[in-house]
Amino acid sequence: MSLRIVKGVEKSAQLAVIYGPPGVGKSSLAGQFPAPVFFDCERSTGALDVTRVHVEHWNTLRSGIVDLTADASGYQTAVIDTADWAEKLAGEWVCEKGKKTSLEDWDYGRGYVFLAEEWGKLLKDLRKLVASGMHVVILAHSQVKSYSPPDGDAYDRYALKLHSTKNKATDINGLTREAADHLLFYNYEVTTTQTKTGTKAEGGSHVLYAQFHPAWDAKNRAGLAARMMPAAETPEDAYACIASAFTIATKAPAAKPAAAAKPIAADPDALPMDFPKKEEPEDVKYPEDKAAWPVELWEQMERTGITEADMKLYITQHMVPKKMVVADQTPANFHPTLVTKLIGAWDRVTARIDTLKQENAA
Repeated sequence: MSLRIVKGVEKSAQLAVIYGPPGVGKSSLAGQFPAPVFFDCERSTGALDVTRVHVEHWNTLRSGIVDLTADASGYQTAVIDTADWAEKLAGEWVCEKGKKTSLEDWDYGRGYVFLAEEWGKLLKDLRKLVASGMHVVILAHSQVKSYSPPDGDAYDRYALKLHSTKNKATDINGLTREAADHLLFYNYEVTTTQTKTGTKAEGGSHVLYAQFHPAWDAKNRAGLAARMMPAAETPEDAYACIASAFTIATKAPAAKPAAAAKPIAADPDALPMDFPKKEEPEDVKYPEDKAAWPVELWEQMERTGITEADMKLYITQHMVPKKMVVADQTPANFHPTLVTKLIGAWDRVTARIDTLKQENAA
């Protein structure tokens, strides 16, 4: 029999989504996970003593996840803070590619189809990162949404603050929930009492929910309790409630402890590329065919007016000398990490192309 049959529990890294109202302490809670690095999409971690990457462009997030998958650099948890802000970056990138000012500018809701496609790429990258042995924590804000079950009356419930639609193909809320191993709702415990003047709200202690309730979305795959009250109002105590789901050994190299973790490279020239090196570069070979280029790189070239000749100039006079690629490597065989990084630093790529063209014309 050629099938590889595995029996019993398989412990692995986890993908968790933690959502709640603003200020409840989602980022502080995520900071308690093993050796975290934050992808700060909304500049909200400044008051925390954490390692972070400031994310101002969708491709910065995408390329950063790819980098971590290739080299964990001592980190054991990747935190996206927050999903709703990352969704905005994805929307901006879709509009930038399509030369639109809004997702609404496309007919028949196609803008949201493109948005969901980009979001699906991110979720796929995150699952690869989890498979490599690193935990992923996606933080998100909550919102109150009306829910109409097919077998009853409509009612309000807490949900992720992400694009929601009945069309599953474009339901980013649903895609994110489905991708998660754990969906945790972090909120304040509030009780109400009736007084002569009306209803009075009391409480305010933190509470974590890990199982479904009509009033909120939640799930877990680690046997966590439905409702968990931290022993004290600290992030450490909040994490202690769920730590059992994330204490498995990851594949992060033991030789690179979190204390010695290095910043993620922002320079595409500094990427660790596992390509063979040649001492004497030869002329780069190019089939004169659109199919000879990675699709995303070709689309980026078309959007920004960069010709094949321009890109060949950049490859032969910049990438080859810096040994980012070997001389006889065709663009179609570029490593996906390299393609993503080039697009993420496109302003610098085009600036270098302009410089090379001026130097060659002199």
